[in-house]
Amino acid sequence: MPAAFFDKGGNMDSISVKNVCKTYKTYIKGKSIAKSLFHREYSFVSAVKDITFDVYPGEIFGIIGLNGAGKTTLIKMVSGIMKCDSGNVSVLSENPFERKISYRKRVSL
Repeated sequence: MPAAFFDKGGNMDSISVKNVCKTYKTYIKGKSIAKSLFHREYSFVSAVKDITFDVYPGEIFGIIGLNGAGKTTLIKMVSGIMKCDSGNVSVLSENPFERKISYRKRVSL
């Protein structure tokens, strides 16, 4: 294995996702336009709920699911575009959301 795949502790996880959750706040449309404009009622929709997986060097990994299942949200969190509400995402032993220079040199989107 190339040294680029190992972290400082000798682990080989390329991508590690542990107990990741993401919830969106959406508003409920009311019957009255004036009432819904000034006093909105909100609901929370869980896009990704308690996802855990590891991808090791050389593996081929696919994400499949129905429309609205959270595939794009999960990819955005793994790539560092979107921050997860809870859980931990690491790519090559770094947090992709922080976008450190050492991470950006090794990963491109």
